[in-house]
Amino acid sequence: MSATFYKLLGHDVRSVFLWQMLVSMSGNVLVYILARRYFGDMVTVLAAALVVLCGPLLYYDMVLLRESMIGPAGSLLAYLMERARDRPTKRRWMVLESAFGFVILLKSYLLLMLAVMLGFLVTTQRRTPQALAARAGALVGAVLVALSPAVLRNVVVGTDPFRLSSVGPITFVCDNTPDYPADAGILISERYTPGIMARAEGRLLPCVIKTLRSDDNPLGYVGKSAAKFAAIWHWYETPNNANFYYYRLHASLWTGRPLPKGREMIRVFDYITPYTVDWTAKINDADSTGNHAQAVALLERSLRFEPGSVRHIGPLRHAGTADEMELAAFYTRIQKAYGQALAKAGRSQEAQTQFRRVEELTAATAP
Repeated sequence: MSATFYKLLGHDVRSVFLWQMLVSMSGNVLVYILARRYFGDMVTVLAAALVVLCGPLLYYDMVLLRESMIGPAGSLLAYLMERARDRPTKRRWMVLESAFGFVILLKSYLLLMLAVMLGFLVTTQRRTPQALAARAGALVGAVLVALSPAVLRNVVVGTDPFRLSSVGPITFVCDNTPDYPADAGILISERYTPGIMARAEGRLLPCVIKTLRSDDNPLGYVGKSAAKFAAIWHWYETPNNANFYYYRLHASLWTGRPLPKGREMIRVFDYITPYTVDWTAKINDADSTGNHAQAVALLERSLRFEPGSVRHIGPLRHAGTADEMELAAFYTRIQKAYGQALAKAGRSQEAQTQFRRVEELTAATAP
């Protein structure tokens, strides 16, 4: 979908962002409509507030990915299913059938909603087998027509015709090996993943069986699932909510459940990646053009976001963990660059003070 809009509107990503946000807004409206239809005004207001402030939805609105479409697509299907159930005209069923084909191409697990609709048809029209067969056949047929481009592609490349996704086996293996940490997001186990994938030849069911058998503890999978639920309950979905924890440091508007005691709120890459992407290029550009005053200003502004765990490191407090060591080493380089920029800008006394801070950090992070 993003590729289509690039083709139609050119290479300006702002048009795609605008389109994605409009789609997301329509999804919020659909949630409001569905909640009001089934649950009344109070629940409707609460549902609308929750969906508008849902962190992952806000996050996905600002990335060029199909994920920004999945939520609204699911809400649209629910809305169209309700319309077809309420007044089953030919036009409404045709719209629903077309929508099913589109959303299943978008995300294969929305096939579950097709199963729900087929179950509804069986329940309500079981006394009229001919009508049931016609309606169910039309629904399945419309989905098959919509899937035909994907089926043709699979035939051309030599894979299973009706395989809509190829990441299921590797995803299950990576997320369920015995050494997988529940809050890691995506982690490829060098110890288990290659062997399991090779023995299972990349097929889903063998991958599932061999992954479960790789754990000596029969209840290992249950415990891992419980730990994953705990990670979600504490609002730490990687990387989405990690970003919102970072935002919360600087905007009191963002609130959420606290992490379990002893869990780091922000990981090292949550600081390093934004700094590298946002600040480093600007600072290097100012320095390379000889605009040392601007480089100093940029470094001063960037250091306002220095984490407290680094700010408090010094003669009386050394880095206590590997994460603190890595983060302190990163900010030591930034502090050094700040001192050098001050010196180039002719502020030698401030530069000397800054270099003393660099020496403190270096000593406090020495092994």
